[in-house]
Amino acid sequence: MNGVPSCKTFNLTLLEFLGELSATFEEFPEISTAHDALQGLLSVNDENDMPMTQFHEMFGDHFDMVLSKDRALFDKVKLPLMDEFNMGSAFDESDEDTQTAIWGYITQLTTISVMLNTMTPDLVASIGSVAESCVSKIRDGTLSDADAQNPAAIMAEIAKNPALMKAINDAQNQ
Repeated sequence: MNGVPSCKTFNLTLLEFLGELSATFEEFPEISTAHDALQGLLSVNDENDMPMTQFHEMFGDHFDMVLSKDRALFDKVKLPLMDEFNMGSAFDESDEDTQTAIWGYITQLTTISVMLNTMTPDLVASIGSVAESCVSKIRDGTLSDADAQNPAAIMAEIAKNPALMKAINDAQNQ
């Protein structure tokens, strides 16, 4: 189904994140190793739910810290497949653009994993189309990163999707 976040969406985003981390932190070969291992796994089955399950087990309970961009998150969790990589130290030593990119990826990955692990399929499908639209708008520059994190801008995007408004209403009434 087009527009619906899936394990494939999660996996491709995680692969992209690991690729970016590997290029940014070349001095940590474990990132490249994790990227290559994930790429090999996905070449067999790009819908494999193991990477998302592992990520969700580590980050899902800390969604509030992810959304608030609480630096202490990196002291509580490690990235899957990279136990020896100290994300907190790497984050602290990074420039502002790199830190922003890291939060962007972690927020997106955590959101997808929480959605797929806790919401009804109808609600996920509706939210997925809005999320995909927002990501597309961020990538083409019509929606800024700041707007993508602004609740008013997000609500404006949601309001453009009547099916999502109905699914949210139905979920609240259950």
